[in-house]
Amino acid sequence: MNSKKHAIDTLRFAHDMLDKMIDGVPADKAMHQPHATSNHVIWTLGHLAATYAWFCTLTDPKAAPNLPDSYNGLFGMGSKPLADSAKYPPLAELRKNYDTA
Repeated sequence: MNSKKHAIDTLRFAHDMLDKMIDGVPADKAMHQPHATSNHVIWTLGHLAATYAWFCTLTDPKAAPNLPDSYNGLFGMGSKPLADSAKYPPLAELRKNYDTA
């Protein structure tokens, strides 16, 4: 197996596993943080969508998903999960952008 196919297969596997885990989290618990340094589901989805988009720019900038401008500040490098749900887009939007990315 070549390394590109292996990397894509590994990312696809990780994405599918996270999907299964997140499907078991009720929407009203998506902001839960067991302690202040934990990542909640909302931030994790946004961060992965932003990371996937960034990876796309490395290989084919035209293929990168068009995420809202706010994603870089909320979920990009150096961002941290916030406890205020009003700062974030709705869970359904994040799922859609995560899946698209």
